[in-house]
Amino acid sequence: MFYNKQTDILSLTRTGSGQSLSTAQQDQDLLQELEPHWQSYWTCYTAADLGRMVSRIIDSLGAFAVRQGGEAYNVPYQKRDELQVLKDLIELELPAAPGQTNASMLAAIPAIDRPKTKQQMSQLAHRSFIAELITLQKDLQRFIDQAQR
Repeated sequence: MFYNKQTDILSLTRTGSGQSLSTAQQDQDLLQELEPHWQSYWTCYTAADLGRMVSRIIDSLGAFAVRQGGEAYNVPYQKRDELQVLKDLIELELPAAPGQTNASMLAAIPAIDRPKTKQQMSQLAHRSFIAELITLQKDLQRFIDQAQR
């Protein structure tokens, strides 16, 4: 398979370079069968793709990881507006999987031992608990449906 980014054309080739495009009917039929799958998945991103994207954005803010492996970062206070844009992207714009709602969240915590921070942390814990509960309910319903079949 060969994809030309400039022309947005998917083609089939029997060489590794993509120079000799196949015109055999069998190859063209195979290409036509694959085309709907290509159209469906070429804009599909995995959780790993999105995680890398978020990490790169956070890195671009001049942040450094508080814990080894990431997940918690110290972002300069001057970058709070950009961090808010990222938060809105993750929580409001990121589409959910089919049949689900977006439960993604990004927490920006300015200082740990403050009443507002404690309130924010309790809200995050509650949202996480509710999201986990919804997931468990869906899993249970799927199990019940499978058992009934």
